[in-house]
Amino acid sequence: MVELSCETDFVAKTDNFIRGIELMAQSIHHSQSDLLFTGKESPEETAQRLHALTLHKPIDESVSSQSFEDGLKFLISKVQENCKLGRVYQKRRGEGEAFGYYVHNHLKPNIGKIGSVVLIENCDKLDKG
Repeated sequence: MVELSCETDFVAKTDNFIRGIELMAQSIHHSQSDLLFTGKESPEETAQRLHALTLHKPIDESVSSQSFEDGLKFLISKVQENCKLGRVYQKRRGEGEAFGYYVHNHLKPNIGKIGSVVLIENCDKLDKG
């Protein structure tokens, strides 16, 4: 789950903003397993850890490769509004774990204004009590 903030709802609903957040989330998802986020990192720590990450697919289609930082700068230039990366939460599902999630005010599948994720542990065990 990736939090990307902008200044107005109008910009948050644009195709450029939505495409940017999709590509950022996909890039974090496809990154190496040692780039896990708990959601407790500060925005500064999150930005620092993502600084060198190469986007899975560039936000700027005119280049073949783009860093996360350059992708965010390009997105800001396209939407002409300041955008800030907030919290990032990433966890790989372990054995006996399941996720549930909810996204409020869908703009596209899995993209909206508010989201929450629930991790259920030991979901494969039946309670016989």
